[in-house]
Parts: sequence; structure tokens; C-alpha cells
Amino acid sequence: MTTFEKLAKRIKKDTGIELVNFRRTYAGHWQKSNGNWVWGAYDKDNFANDIGSTYTATELLKSKKKLILWKMGFPYSDEIIIDE
Repeated sequence: MTTFEKLAKRIKKDTGIELVNFRRTYAGHWQKSNGNWVWGAYDKDNFANDIGSTYTATELLKSKKKLILWKMGFPYSDEIIIDE
């Protein structure tokens, strides 16, 4: 099972959202420090909804805390974060 397959399963368990078409963004150091996503995917039920995270897939999988969907509102896309 790939890292993104494991992440999709974890996100579905924690948030109830099924994500598809995961992709890495290859953001550089400066983009990451400015809050750019390191991966993105689409909500299977609402394909227009782009979801991603500034956390790497590995960071999200290693977290013992619940993952949550942070609704950022128009025109921003929603983000998966660790519940602090």
C-alpha cells in the first residue's frame, strides 16, 4: 500500500471525506515556508473541491492526534490539518 493510499484511508476514518487523485506539488523551501501545500487531492463526492495540506503525508500518518478538515472558505481550498 502506498503512502497516499494509507493517507486516504486515515483521512476517510478521521474526517469521513474520501479523497482521490493525490498529487505531490514539489513545493520548494520558500513556497513551503509561505504556506503552500506539499500535496493535493480531490473530494470524491465533490470533485470541484480541491483539498491539500502543508503537512507532508508522512507527518499526517505519524500523528497520534485526529486529522481534521479546516474549511478555509471561498476563494481558498480546504486543508487537512492535525487537531492541536
